[in-house]
Amino acid sequence: MTLKTNYYLLIIVLIFTIIMSFFSFIRENLNGKKEFYPFFYWKLYTKPLGWEYQIKNYRLYGIKNNDTIRVNNTGFELFSKDDYYYYITGEANSIKKKEFSEEYYKKRLTNFGGSIGLNYDNYLLIEENFNPLEIFKDSTKYTIKVIFSTKNNHYE
Repeated sequence: MTLKTNYYLLIIVLIFTIIMSFFSFIRENLNGKKEFYPFFYWKLYTKPLGWEYQIKNYRLYGIKNNDTIRVNNTGFELFSKDDYYYYITGEANSIKKKEFSEEYYKKRLTNFGGSIGLNYDNYLLIEENFNPLEIFKDSTKYTIKVIFSTKNNHYE
């Protein structure tokens, strides 16, 4: 592409951004609806996920002989680190919505544990909440909540 073509493309993108930001402003302030264009208020750069200084992570723990062991996401033969993360997060969100029966989730988590080479008696799906700015100062400043347990077969 030539310099002139790049210049015109830049101008078009700039005009599009201004127009979309204007419509987002109108929609949010006059109608009270959530904005639909992420560049308004530059949130895409400052808060890409609408971050409110709280991070939620979901972790899988295995239980064997009454000992609870955290399953580290190191990547596995059948699951990459990303696959593992998305699976655990997807299951946690589904469990929180109670989309399926408890037996369904028990079977899925047990099968998942087996497919990544784990051999635990039971599994816990845990939600960890923390503020990354505070956790560097004090590593104990986080909360955990059991989302699902295959041992007790219950939701949160």
